[in-house]
Amino acid sequence: MLLPAVVGIATEGVSPATDVRVPEFTIIASLFEVIIIAYGIYRYNIFSLTPAVAADDIVSAMSNVLFLVQEDESISLANHSALTLLQYGEPELIGQPLKSIFAEGEWEKVQRSRNVEPCTNQETIFVTKNPCFSINFYNSR
Repeated sequence: MLLPAVVGIATEGVSPATDVRVPEFTIIASLFEVIIIAYGIYRYNIFSLTPAVAADDIVSAMSNVLFLVQEDESISLANHSALTLLQYGEPELIGQPLKSIFAEGEWEKVQRSRNVEPCTNQETIFVTKNPCFSINFYNSR
């Protein structure tokens, strides 16, 4: 952003001071700078907004616990809130069965409630990495 200004001052300042006609290079310097900026945007995808980028930003910013689960009921993604709440690292949960984070007997309750109408204020107990305590979670739709 400074290159066109410096070139402009140099070419415009030399002409009146020395009475020598110097060609105007400000436009050429501006074009050169625009080409450099365009290359940077293209090379590093600075302003790329794809559905994947948008979804990743939304999921990571959520304050609610979120698990994305495959058809075989294995965890494919856990957001930051889920990892913090359950005290697990992402590699420890990814690929694990969803039922592994529920306390004994809770997974069956979840399975039964899936077949009924949408649940409201259902209490669920998760198993955290530290087995000394569990978390009561209220889910409402």
